[in-house]
Amino acid sequence: MPRLDPIISHLPDPDRARVRLTRWLESLTSPETGLAQLESVPLLSRTLGLLMATSSEITGMLQRNPELGFGALDLDTSYVTLGVDAIREEARRLSSHTVSYAHRLDRLRFLKDKRTLLLAMCDVGAFLPPRVVWAAISDLAEALLMEAVDAV
Repeated sequence: MPRLDPIISHLPDPDRARVRLTRWLESLTSPETGLAQLESVPLLSRTLGLLMATSSEITGMLQRNPELGFGALDLDTSYVTLGVDAIREEARRLSSHTVSYAHRLDRLRFLKDKRTLLLAMCDVGAFLPPRVVWAAISDLAEALLMEAVDAV
């Protein structure tokens, strides 16, 4: 995909980024819409490209839940710093219609992936100070552990 060149050309491993971004785009219902969104936010797209080129974990998150990429491209830094109570409330909302223990844990994994991706974007892209990112990571871990205990 030549249109990915402006996003990946500066990366340490542009070939890996191209392969992973292309796979993500192809997993979307509308790859053209995904590509257009990538092109509309160059800074966030380059950050996402860097994460995908260097992290198999981030790539795996996006393969499991392709829609998470759109959240990363519409990054709201205030969302990732809301704190433990807000994360727990979001977990409860996501879990409110679960039908089994496994389904509830799946919703917690989705929330972990969603917020981890956004925190990685904030960290790698320097959109938030490191101390704020680390505090948000701690809040996420605390909230998810509390929700997992409640699920059990």
